[in-house]
Amino acid sequence: MYRTLFVPALNDRGFRPSLKAALPIARTFHAHIIAMHVIEPVATIQPSEMAITTDLIARQEDALQDLSEELGRIFLDFCGDENIDVIEPDEVRERPHASAAWVEARGITEERAAGHARLADLVVLSRRAGSAAFSAGFEETMVARTGRPVLIAPEQPGITLPCHPVIAWNGSREAARAVALAEPFLTHAKEATVLSVGPLGAGLPSAEELAVSLRRKGIKATAVTREKPHSGSIRTAIDTAVAEAGGDLLVMGAYSHARWRETIVGGVTRDILRESDLPVLLAH
Repeated sequence: MYRTLFVPALNDRGFRPSLKAALPIARTFHAHIIAMHVIEPVATIQPSEMAITTDLIARQEDALQDLSEELGRIFLDFCGDENIDVIEPDEVRERPHASAAWVEARGITEERAAGHARLADLVVLSRRAGSAAFSAGFEETMVARTGRPVLIAPEQPGITLPCHPVIAWNGSREAARAVALAEPFLTHAKEATVLSVGPLGAGLPSAEELAVSLRRKGIKATAVTREKPHSGSIRTAIDTAVAEAGGDLLVMGAYSHARWRETIVGGVTRDILRESDLPVLLAH
């Protein structure tokens, strides 16, 4: 069960959509939302060719503090609008509804956020969580370095529960981990589809075998297989199969190949992060 959700607050453009994506999950599972913003040292965010003066540092520090305060206001306004209890970060309540806490930290955003996310059951991000370049790198960091499942949802339509998860299954360790970490979604699902694209490696369990395993847990699961496309990407084939199945959440393992290899030659994980409009739960 998801009892703690981690929502990074990167900027005012993407923070509210991230909170909105977390809201139905928090309400369904009576979960606690940890919203966190990291104020970075000024020297780490300056262009290398810019001379750093005392006055410039002071202005930048003021701007960073102003951003953190603005994000804090967005957080409080959102919780007030949605009737979510705001409590202290170290407070634990047995409540029949969602709660939330605001955390302001200092350091390097990716390092502090990845570390704090390891305390949560699920990381939730909107695709608008950052600028195009920064967001893609930040999402990859959350997936690769936290050890937690990461839900990346488009601003629209977001995620609704119960959902119809489609599992992108290739028999890998990462795919098996994603299935295990997605179990709260799967057990609350209307139905689930196990999708495999192309042949699996020798000795790996098939999509049908995984579907049987899920049915033993009371999950209404069916298996679907698709040929590997001769042209076009596997990502496009997955998106098409999800639409045909009526799915509204994609569950998949991330970086089945070494991450450095995917960085150089591309890969399904990167394609999904950059191009898919589906809500996707990724685990590594």
